[in-house]
Amino acid sequence: PLRDGEGLVGAAGRQPPQRSGDFPVLPALVDTASDRRHDALGRLRPADPEAYARAWLASSTYASAATASLLTAAWAPERNHDPA
Repeated sequence: PLRDGEGLVGAAGRQPPQRSGDFPVLPALVDTASDRRHDALGRLRPADPEAYARAWLASSTYASAATASLLTAAWAPERNHDPA
């Protein structure tokens, strides 16, 4: 990536995602990781490792697919849209 005056710019000139909303699986990962409920006596209930593993796997799969897509776009030859 190249650096411009406002931050990183990808090879296609697009800004990288800056908000968690740009990564739809990130809120689920954060929510699952921070889900530590208390029982009636105020003790922490055990975390759900399976839910965290599913959220982590979804995030990892999404990140891998996004990386592959961005790399493909960055290395693809530019198309000449000029009909002349």
